[in-house]
Amino acid sequence: MREHQFAEDASPLAHPIQPDRYKEINNFYTATVYNKGAEIIRMLHTFFGEETFQKGVSSYLQSHDGSAATTEDFIDAFRPYTDLDLNHFSEWYHQSGTPTCHVSDHYDASTQIYTLTVRQEQPLETAVPLLMPLRLGLLGASGQSLSFGYDGLRTDEVLLSFRESVASFVFTQVAEKPIPSLFRGFSAPVIVRYDYSPAALAIIMGNDPDSFNRFEAAETLMIAAVQTQLLDNTVRLSVDFLLSFGRVLESGKKDPEYVAETLKFPTVSRIADVLKRSDFAAIAAARKGVMAEIAQTHAPLLHRFAVQDIVCDTWDPKDVGPRSLRLLCLGYLRLAGCDYLDLIYQIFLKATTMTEKIGTLSLLCHQPSPETTAALASFEAEWTDNDLVMQKWFSVQANAEHDGLIDQVKKLLTHPRMDISNPNFVRSLIGVFSYNLPYFHHDTGDGYRLMADILAQLDAINPQTASRLAKRFQVLPKLTPEHQSLAKTALRNALGGKSLSRDTDEVLSVLGISLS
Repeated sequence: MREHQFAEDASPLAHPIQPDRYKEINNFYTATVYNKGAEIIRMLHTFFGEETFQKGVSSYLQSHDGSAATTEDFIDAFRPYTDLDLNHFSEWYHQSGTPTCHVSDHYDASTQIYTLTVRQEQPLETAVPLLMPLRLGLLGASGQSLSFGYDGLRTDEVLLSFRESVASFVFTQVAEKPIPSLFRGFSAPVIVRYDYSPAALAIIMGNDPDSFNRFEAAETLMIAAVQTQLLDNTVRLSVDFLLSFGRVLESGKKDPEYVAETLKFPTVSRIADVLKRSDFAAIAAARKGVMAEIAQTHAPLLHRFAVQDIVCDTWDPKDVGPRSLRLLCLGYLRLAGCDYLDLIYQIFLKATTMTEKIGTLSLLCHQPSPETTAALASFEAEWTDNDLVMQKWFSVQANAEHDGLIDQVKKLLTHPRMDISNPNFVRSLIGVFSYNLPYFHHDTGDGYRLMADILAQLDAINPQTASRLAKRFQVLPKLTPEHQSLAKTALRNALGGKSLSRDTDEVLSVLGISLS
């Protein structure tokens, strides 16, 4: 949601969940319509709770089963069960852009009163403040949950709601200066700005009872570490950060799936969005540097989880978490030194599930070697007749990190199993490549020329797929003038003078790209 839909919302392609105009409806199979639309429904569940939400859904299905229904019909189904201002809530469907919530606070130790202030900021001047839920808890300096008084009750978590541009909430009987645990459970699809200290984030990462906020704190610390590396690559990571990472990793035996998700390092795309930077190659290098230092610091623990025994003779849900954690640990260890390449290859050879087979193959692809070549060949030989699995084979190569990647993608386009008339094959190779930002936005412009040439071929045979790939240029306004010029020149050379489909023409027009 945040990596793809937030990026769409911040680009020239931003549009409401219910667009008010379009040239080609096929262009609205988007993250905004589907992912943000789903989050709005989830917000209703957050507001109402399970019982009331189920009543509204049941009423909606009974009233509209077998008929053409609208979003308004769905919202109306909840009116008998709530006093919530659903007319105001419906504005979520009609405004584009992601709101930013700036949060500030004040604690008075003498009265034990804590005041939290939230200021909504909408990306469009014409936008109105939105009605949103905010699930909140408070943590103490030792990571313990603090109880507090609010609205006549004493609790350790509260569901707040607000629709004002600026809203303040007052809590009583707060025993110490708290660390706020904001928007628990991603209670609203917004960007949250609060000035957490690294120490406070470490406390949240290790102690917050809300799993989303623990994940959020870990991600924030990792991105801050990359930012530090970008400013001065001689600076070493803070001891607090490395200790926090280790403490979470040590809990992997208890909850491996969650630990694997929490310690997964943010992508270049996510880091670039948060830091508002477009020097993707520099971000990738700094990211790799941070991961390498983590790997070197925690190599023994990472290795322990990487070599743990996982019985895979039959599929069992309980093995999913340990497999995910093993792949995470191998992903870090590959940056700790070449000694681990053979370990990854041996696990690839012994893997009995597609998850580990693809996961280890993906890691090998980052570092071309005889083992990588052998693994790719054996995988292809075994699965060459299976389209879905071969699409994975193309994807892991398109997502690799090495200097020869663009040439490799060009070579894969001529592979006998690549079928450019099949959208799934196109997405598996070119679609994945377009998200590999340091190479798609390569300083030579080769990534743009590759994509532009593919768009020229695709638009004539599959306009819907072409237009969706063209949306990868939505980042254009954030690029350097040099990269913007390279991208526009590549598109003009490949598409200029051609009669484009309405699908692709609309996307390029919205992006402000002239082909003349």
